[in-house]
Amino acid sequence: FQSRVSPSFAHVEGRKDLHRFTLAFWMRTSDTENVGTPISYAVQHRGKLDDNALVLTDYTNFNLVINNETQSLEFDGNDGEWHHIAVTWQSADGIWMAYKGGQKIATAKSAFQRGKYIPKGGIFVIGEEQDGLGSDFTPMESFFGDISQLNIWDKALSADEIYDLATSCHHDIG
Repeated sequence: FQSRVSPSFAHVEGRKDLHRFTLAFWMRTSDTENVGTPISYAVQHRGKLDDNALVLTDYTNFNLVINNETQSLEFDGNDGEWHHIAVTWQSADGIWMAYKGGQKIATAKSAFQRGKYIPKGGIFVIGEEQDGLGSDFTPMESFFGDISQLNIWDKALSADEIYDLATSCHHDIG
């Protein structure tokens, strides 16, 4: 994701409703000019576009967005070094946890989107924040840097599993 001029992204369809998830990936950026969005998921659901069904954005101070509600994760990742980033969320209790380098560094202070889910049938886009379904990208929200080994699981991985992802070369793919 090296272009500041034209959108640079990869995308895949969301195949099942997410009542819980783990998002994990390696990233490197030294960008301080843009908000930077590692991943976004938009979906047409019940006749309405939800362009912020699931978004991890702003690598200067990460924000997790689920169904248009935002939680600040209160950490950054734009110092030019490689970082393993992971975020878990569970609908049943509304608890999210954020990890950097395999260590838990932030957790929900109260229930976030408890009882909600992220509908299937949308589009995951890596490297851009969507304002349309797989489209309408804003350059200031683009990821500029490197992303590797991005996986999404339909379960909340344990702290030990996330530590293993961040510190081991051998792990399962999501």
